[in-house]
Amino acid sequence: MACLTVCLFLLSAFHQQAQGAAVACLWEEYFHIGQNVSGACQVGSALPGCGGLSLHLTADGKPVLAYHYTNDSAHFTVPAPAEGTLHLRCGVTCAGLKLNSYCDITLQGGYPPSPVSRPVCHILLNITEDVHCSWNPGYQPLLPTSFTLHWEQREQRVYGEQRVAGDNMIGIIHRGDFRHGAMSVWVTANNSLGAVQSETVSFDTIDIVKPHAPTITQHFVQPLEILWNLECDPSSFMTENLDRSCEVQYRIRGEQAWTEGDYDSQDSFLLLDPQPFSVYEFRVRCACLGKDAVRSTWSHIYSVQSAEGVPDGKLDIWSDCDDESDGQLECAIVWKSPSHSVAQGKVLGYVVTLEHNAGDPDVMNLSTEELGCGEGAEHMEGLFVHCFPHRITLQGIKGVYLTAYTSQGATDPAPLALPTTGPYSLSADVAVVKVGRGFNVSWVPPSHLTEDVQYVVQCKEAGLHSMQGFYWIKVNGTQKSIILTGDFKNYIPYNISLFSVITNRWCLLGSAIAYTVQGVPPKVTGFKVSQNSPSDVILTWEHIPLTQMRGVILRYHLGQDNHTEYNVSGSRNSLLISGLQPGQAYQVWICAESEAGQGPRQYHHFITTASPDYIICTVVPLMLILVFGVLLLSLCCSHSVVQYLKRLGGCWEKVPDPTNCRLIQQVQRNNDMPEFFFLPESIQWPSHLEVIKIQALKDDGCLDRTSLSDGQMEGKASEWQMHTEEEEKEKEAEEEQTEPLEKGVSDLNSVGEDYSKMIDTEGDEEDVSWNHSEEFFSGPNSGLSYWLSLPGRAQAAATGHLLQAKPRLQQPVSHHQASTAGHLPPGHSGRLTASTETHLSLINEAGPVLWAHVA
Repeated sequence: MACLTVCLFLLSAFHQQAQGAAVACLWEEYFHIGQNVSGACQVGSALPGCGGLSLHLTADGKPVLAYHYTNDSAHFTVPAPAEGTLHLRCGVTCAGLKLNSYCDITLQGGYPPSPVSRPVCHILLNITEDVHCSWNPGYQPLLPTSFTLHWEQREQRVYGEQRVAGDNMIGIIHRGDFRHGAMSVWVTANNSLGAVQSETVSFDTIDIVKPHAPTITQHFVQPLEILWNLECDPSSFMTENLDRSCEVQYRIRGEQAWTEGDYDSQDSFLLLDPQPFSVYEFRVRCACLGKDAVRSTWSHIYSVQSAEGVPDGKLDIWSDCDDESDGQLECAIVWKSPSHSVAQGKVLGYVVTLEHNAGDPDVMNLSTEELGCGEGAEHMEGLFVHCFPHRITLQGIKGVYLTAYTSQGATDPAPLALPTTGPYSLSADVAVVKVGRGFNVSWVPPSHLTEDVQYVVQCKEAGLHSMQGFYWIKVNGTQKSIILTGDFKNYIPYNISLFSVITNRWCLLGSAIAYTVQGVPPKVTGFKVSQNSPSDVILTWEHIPLTQMRGVILRYHLGQDNHTEYNVSGSRNSLLISGLQPGQAYQVWICAESEAGQGPRQYHHFITTASPDYIICTVVPLMLILVFGVLLLSLCCSHSVVQYLKRLGGCWEKVPDPTNCRLIQQVQRNNDMPEFFFLPESIQWPSHLEVIKIQALKDDGCLDRTSLSDGQMEGKASEWQMHTEEEEKEKEAEEEQTEPLEKGVSDLNSVGEDYSKMIDTEGDEEDVSWNHSEEFFSGPNSGLSYWLSLPGRAQAAATGHLLQAKPRLQQPVSHHQASTAGHLPPGHSGRLTASTETHLSLINEAGPVLWAHVA
């Protein structure tokens, strides 16, 4: 019991009390990760009547059972925590306690200090005489750890220590705290979980003087040798140069690891059998008092290029061929610049040899400045890709060989693999998967291919004709996958192809398009709508060009208005939509989708055509209603026009229809236009036709039926001749009068049934004249005489035109009278004896052009 009390006292060195010291947490602040953690909870005096049995513990929210109880405490063991922190809560539950009482504590996990390495001490030459010591602390204990540097000089009875703060692993013994001579040094490390001590190092202070780093001053190429200088101060107890000891390391540029050279050199180093034409890097450090003394820091890296050697090996040659055109295959010959191990010197040029099926070979010597690709296309392996400056046709070529030459010789001829001749059906399943910024290319070759085959994986940026973004890798027949890495661009398609090469003949096995990063596709172009039927349409669009896709098109989304959507495979470019309403307006849209998402939409509006049933049921009734309305309106308007013309013309009831004239019908039937029907374009039509009234009106406004005498008629003719000369001066006024007259002729053509029934029933006489036996006048049997006169300026225009009067004669007139009245020569008048009403018109080949009504 006394032992338990002592333990509780020790645990109380760190505790936390909560709720007015009602419960106390008695735990160490730090714990060893991976080991059990033990502690206790104690009931305070503020909770009388509550004993140790009322205490309980949770560790990171999980309950932990006590393994021992006392009157006021409970002891717990938490299984080994795996995390760096541990949260504990001690609570109490007893009768009469209304409020929960507890205490919380968070413990920090870590490790004891790891073993510390032996300290390394030195004195900097010509700077200070302080002793600088450093050490390696080992792994991180995760807990606050302190380091202390200890030194001892027993002969001088000098002891000392220096505590190092923070993470600084360097301690300094100042010159005033030691004497030159023998010294022992060690380091201790301490934290809350333990303490460790390093090994003790003993040395003479003179032996730990650290010289400055040496300086490499010069080199020789053949043999490859470097030389350096080292500064050692004789006043600081230094000996002769024979005591110097230097260490040399070297490597070829690009390598990570250093190779140890001579460990005990004085001031130079000779590298035996270096690789030809390679850049070597050297560094040196030295000690002034032998190899066991403190060495300087490493010198700066010094680079030297070795001498050239004889080229050894072959070039890596390949071709980039276009599709066959007109039976010919044009290819660009490409190759990688030789590695240093192959060239072993500076390449001065290349020799391309073309062997033909017949004739001497063509040999072309190309300097590095004449190469077509230059140094613009760098291969993923760090080598540059070169190409022949011209594309060549492989037809008739049986071999292409390439060599590179230096000042020491040339490489072995490298043969170019030519395309397989004749038909072939080899294929392989090629899969390309994006891996980081590169591609993992794998394939399943044909089963009958042997391991003697060689595979070529080619990568080319789609859409480019130059060698930019073009390279290839050759692998043996046992390999079935490869990872391509390089400076690939975002949203750019790369065409990755797999070739097989057997007996120096290549065959394309498969290819795939791949992207490192895909983007949203652009708008779809060429979106059109074609009408298939009144209820069906076909939507068509153009595929997005490969160089503009920005990603693999997975599918197309098409929509109708805002409620119907269709998904179409990325390989299709058409869609049939059915079930539309005829004669309706619709809006459709389309967008492309890649793994990055959907692109912008392209819209199109259209109207479906009407069906035949729709036309019969809808359009035809509307047209009938419209036609009926127009006819009704025309009848109303014609009746009004006729009534109006009757009021203007006087006492007449019927108007003859000139189109019923037998003369016009004969012309139309025989398609033979009489000569007098034609009028030169330079001659104008008469402005009007005047009918001269011979007899005065009666009181009732109607004409008198008594004929005039011949003398009266001659006087009237002279009067009208003078009248026409006056009208010559009034041309503009007369032309304005013609317009309403011509309009009246046009309006008269639309009169009603009485007008259309007045048909000329004349026979089919070839000589156009009036029939003596026909009655031409209707109405009362009292005749009137009329003079028909043309104005003077229209006499020429009237020549050859028929002035046709269609009255009904009371008494037949002679043929001479009918002809004179019907066909007027220039400047003549005609005499007719007519009834009460007479209608006169001037007719040409197109119909009546002038008319007059006499009442």
